Amino acid sequence: MVQKFELPLRHPKKPVQKSRRPRNLRIPKRYHCLSRKRRLKFLSLRFFKRTSRHRIRTRGHRDASAAKIHKLQPPDLTPPNEPIMAEEAADVFVGDTPEEDERNFDSGCDTDTDNSTTSVADAVYDYARIHGRSYPNYPDTNYWLPNDETAQEALDIAHSMYECLLDNKLFLAPIGDNPQKVIDIGTGTGLWAIDFADKFPSAEVTGTDISPIQPTWLPSNLRFELDDAQLEWTWASTCDFIHIRGLLGCISNWPTLYSRAFRTTKPGGWLESIEMDIHLKSDNWDFGPGHILFDWATPFIESGDKLGTTFDVVGKMKGWMKDAGFINITEKRYKVPFCGKSKLAQWNRLFYNYDLEGFASLILMERMEWSYEKVQIHLALVRAALRDEANQAYYEVTAVYGQRPKHASVEHSCRGLPLLIGGSSDSLGE
Repeated sequence: MVQKFELPLRHPKKPVQKSRRPRNLRIPKRYHCLSRKRRLKFLSLRFFKRTSRHRIRTRGHRDASAAKIHKLQPPDLTPPNEPIMAEEAADVFVGDTPEEDERNFDSGCDTDTDNSTTSVADAVYDYARIHGRSYPNYPDTNYWLPNDETAQEALDIAHSMYECLLDNKLFLAPIGDNPQKVIDIGTGTGLWAIDFADKFPSAEVTGTDISPIQPTWLPSNLRFELDDAQLEWTWASTCDFIHIRGLLGCISNWPTLYSRAFRTTKPGGWLESIEMDIHLKSDNWDFGPGHILFDWATPFIESGDKLGTTFDVVGKMKGWMKDAGFINITEKRYKVPFCGKSKLAQWNRLFYNYDLEGFASLILMERMEWSYEKVQIHLALVRAALRDEANQAYYEVTAVYGQRPKHASVEHSCRGLPLLIGGSSDSLGE
């Protein structure tokens, strides 16, 4: 007798739809407004690593005993209880940059241990963790933005937004077609410096920041240095162009920063500084106290005044630059809207929505001592107000650039001695 049996029916599996970000928070593929070549370049920067040709500078906080040795170097056999003398600790280089080229880069300055290029101390990579976010651990700094992966993506978005704002330009200053030495102060993830180095192969580009978050796949004419712009600068009268962007709330003395930039540029060299206004405005009406968009800037201003790192800089940059000695100063102001279908408005919404919590959490919770719940409610109200087309909210971005006089003579010292600048104030016209 044949035994009957039935095969169970196999029901076709239903396709599982992956969850996606809300459309207003979705990041385009590095990004849709860029060419395929640049998208591939971005992917190579993010995911393919090689030994870098650049070295990292630490100045003013050198700890020789905490030097970070490259994994290809032989282990340090110094007994743990025997201190390493500063003069005995050799500079640690990453990659195969010729020694002669490295010597010539800072040839205008002496090589004392406080201002030399050294390896990075382990403590710099030991980021501070505050409310689940990581922050730079550079000595004697009060940086208010996180530096984790989310924050780095937000910086990349901001870079593309600034390019869109400047009509796909990296800068506005008329620096010519053949700059030789360029410095990007506060380089962040390094995208501006990378794009500039690609565009000007003749230039020797240096990007500085207090966070070592830059990629290691670099153009041959670019290097990054770990450096605090508020310390004394060591590149005296060597630069054709200095670029500063996004240091709002990070600098304790802006006039001193511009004075150091003046000493660093060559006669005829240029400085360009770009910052956003923390105040939100409207085309329809003036926000008053009590309105959520007016109150957005208040804790930032109070926090900056409390610590001496002001957020109120956009209306003063031109005057500070003139006081430093620059001439041919040009100021341009741009409106950055939140509403509308323009490419700039889309980039701006993406930038603000992507990491608004990281933008505000340290200021509100640590410095202003708000509770976590109060911060979340405040940010939710801000997002809703920015999305409301009736408000037509926007903020301004100010770009100021100026030139060091070609006839100015400077007697300088890399140790920060007083400078003697030739020429009278009457000759420093705009």
